[in-house]
Amino acid sequence: EYQYRVLTYEYWFDGSSTFTIPLNVQPIDTTAHYQHASRFLSQVESLAHQGVIDLNVSFLMLAGMMAIHQRLSLRAGIKGPFYAKARLDNVWRRVSFLDTNAFEKFTEQYGIPMVQDDGTFAPPGTEPGTMLELLASDEAPKSELINAMVLSLPLFAEVAHALGIPSSISLRDAQALITAMFRAGQHIRSTP
Repeated sequence: EYQYRVLTYEYWFDGSSTFTIPLNVQPIDTTAHYQHASRFLSQVESLAHQGVIDLNVSFLMLAGMMAIHQRLSLRAGIKGPFYAKARLDNVWRRVSFLDTNAFEKFTEQYGIPMVQDDGTFAPPGTEPGTMLELLASDEAPKSELINAMVLSLPLFAEVAHALGIPSSISLRDAQALITAMFRAGQHIRSTP
């Protein structure tokens, strides 16, 4: 059963993959090391018992899984196209955090988005036609991680949207998002 898995990656020789990425739900004060956390922390004090989905870490994990998928597909000679969909479970009454200026301005104007569904799909729907096409390069990647981040951006934007953050906000500054993801990675490596 997928809901009992920790970080899991499965690859089939037809080029399809399934990965399970637990959403990184942490106490609110663990976002304090981020550049845009102070105002966010002051806005969510009353929600402290809920925990925060750290989308910076989630993006890092998604990009890592995409890098693995790209490497295995390239070795198998499978060029795509590839399609993706995310299933989000146990997200009711959760809030998310992105360490970007665009997200900070969004929450100042509209408040902190809170999920009102226990589970959802990103993009919405369960039919094959609702899958998101991921555009991969046909050539060997110059930077595997950067290519994986670019490949995963559309799916990440759909996940953020399912959690209440419009894709216009999550993708407004892709460089800031990638920088936030690297900050998350550095914090993870420095935490005992």
